Amino acid sequence: MKRLLPFLLLGAMLQGCQKSGDKPEVPPTTGVEQQKYDVQFSVADFSKSVAPMNATVNKATMATTADLKSYADYFAYRVYNANKELVNSINQTSSAANFGTVSDKLPPGTYTVILTASKVYMPDISYTGLTMDVLSYWNDLFGKKVSLVVSNSAISETTTLERLVGGLEVNITDAMPKDIGKISILIQTENQFILHDNTKPFPAMPATKNFIMTSADAGATNKSFMLYVGNTFTATNIVIRAYDVNGGFIAEKTVPNVTFAKNQKTVLTGNLFTATNTTAGLASQVNPDWTATSTPIKF
Repeated sequence: MKRLLPFLLLGAMLQGCQKSGDKPEVPPTTGVEQQKYDVQFSVADFSKSVAPMNATVNKATMATTADLKSYADYFAYRVYNANKELVNSINQTSSAANFGTVSDKLPPGTYTVILTASKVYMPDISYTGLTMDVLSYWNDLFGKKVSLVVSNSAISETTTLERLVGGLEVNITDAMPKDIGKISILIQTENQFILHDNTKPFPAMPATKNFIMTSADAGATNKSFMLYVGNTFTATNIVIRAYDVNGGFIAEKTVPNVTFAKNQKTVLTGNLFTATNTTAGLASQVNPDWTATSTPIKF
C-alpha cells in the first residue's frame, strides 16, 4: 500500500489539472492539414558520466549506440507543442534494431522533446503539461530535454543523454555476524518522480532498499552496497540497519544530512556492528565517473 500512495496522490493531482479553465487555448484549424517535415533524433553516444560503477573510464565519450544497450532496456521519445500538449510518443525496447533512434513527422512550430532511457519501462505520465518519469526506486535513469523549431526543412539531430539520478555507496567495514540475514538502507527523504521542467522531484517520502545476505556473508568485512537516489535536491538522513536470519534486529547507524547530486556518487564508510570513535564527516564524493577518489563520509 505504501508503494501505491504516490500514484494515488499523483492521480488526484492530475485529475485536478484537467479542468477546462486550466487548458491553454489552441488556435482554430483552417481545415487544411499543415505540411509535415521529417524529424529524427539519435542517441549516438553517452558522455563520460555513463561509466561502470567499479571502473574508471577516460574522459572521451563512448562513441556508439551499442553503449546505450549496456545501460538501458527502454528508450522513450516524447514531443510537446508550444501549448505543452503531447503531440507524439514513441517507446522502444533494446531488442529494436533502431534502438536509440526515432523518426517523426511534425508541422512547422516550436516543440519540446523529452528523451529518456532506463532499465525499467517508463510510462507516459504528464503533469502541468510536461512529462515526468517514474524512478521506480533504485533504477538508473538518463534523459535530455531538447528545444526544437521546425520550419520548412527536415531535421536530424544527435544528442547525448545525461544521468538524472545520484548514487549511494555504503561500505560496512567490520565483520558481518554469523547469523546475518539482511542489510536495510533507509533514505528518509526520497522521490519517486522526476519532472523534466527541472522542478523538484516529488513526492518526498521514506524509501528502504533491502539487501538479502547469505551464510557466505558471515564474517565478511568491507561489504559494499550500491543504490541509485532520486533526491538530488535536499539533504536527508540515511539509516543503516542489520537483521538476523529470523528478522531480529541486530544493529543500526544513522548518518545525518547526506546530500546527493545528479551523476555523482556519495560514499558512506564505517563500522556497523562494533564501536567506533569516528563521527560523520563532511567529505562527499564528487566524481562523474562514479569512482571513489575523495575521502568518504565516515559513520
